Amino acid sequence: VIAVGGWHASWHPAPWHLLLVCGSALALGVVFGSRRIIRTLGKRLYRVEPLQGFCAQTSAMLLVGASSFMGYPMSTTHMMSTSVLGAGVAVRPGGVRWELAGEIGLAWLVTIPAAATLSYGLERHAMWFRKRFDFYQMLLEQARKSEEGLKALCDFVRSPGVELGKKVDAIEKEADVLRRTLIDALNRTFVTPFDREDIFTLSRTIDDMVDYANSTVEEMMLFEVKSNDHLKKMAEALYQASQNITWAVEGLRDMRSSIQEYIIRAKKSENLMEHLYREALVDLFKHKDMVNLLKMREIYRHLNNAADRGDEAADIVSDILVKNT
Repeated sequence: VIAVGGWHASWHPAPWHLLLVCGSALALGVVFGSRRIIRTLGKRLYRVEPLQGFCAQTSAMLLVGASSFMGYPMSTTHMMSTSVLGAGVAVRPGGVRWELAGEIGLAWLVTIPAAATLSYGLERHAMWFRKRFDFYQMLLEQARKSEEGLKALCDFVRSPGVELGKKVDAIEKEADVLRRTLIDALNRTFVTPFDREDIFTLSRTIDDMVDYANSTVEEMMLFEVKSNDHLKKMAEALYQASQNITWAVEGLRDMRSSIQEYIIRAKKSENLMEHLYREALVDLFKHKDMVNLLKMREIYRHLNNAADRGDEAADIVSDILVKNT
């Protein structure tokens, strides 16, 4: 689990081989090092009697339980060391080997920066041996492709034709490739720049917008329906929403404050689409041609669904902004 700014940022199950290696390392440490630790605490630091051992163990147990309940990472060995020290001081302060206690305290102070430095060095070294994915850029490429597809949709509804229809279909297939590439990268990455679920869902909603655009074009051609002013206005509203989604995604890398303005604009486009959708239905239900009514309602519904996905994408970007600022 990776936490950013107090929020859960990413979750990915550890590979089984990693768990096996870590478990084996812990087991080997217990087998070869536990006897020395026990001897140091029970004899060298202070010669522990049964009652003192009980008190030390009980206090360490209570502290471990309390820290686990509160979610704080604590070292059991460190707690046990101070518990033995406290029990010894309570009975006979002169029996405590204070030089050894000082060495233990110094070891605590040294291990924290040493572990952090070693981990940093290993991570920087490992960067040279594994491929790193730029999820900001991948999401932006998806958003731009979706915007391109909705621009092609506007061109199609203004002047329906086979070539323009093929263009929308080709863009939708390119968008699917970008989506699959991102999902593959997500599955191969342990740490992501922000919440893994947000990356996945934002990618899906952006891709759904161009999917619905392609469904609209495909059914207009299959049903042999003509374009009208309602379709033109709805397609234009969708294109405006996609533009604002692209600008919002573009600002995610730096978490720019201007993102919020683009989110508001995208949601306004969805509200406009709802209004246009209802206007189109009102006009449609005035006609008695039931076959044409069913065809057009299906097409209007695709455009309205695309707008809903745009609204969802805006909400996800807003959530990411709140979690990371």
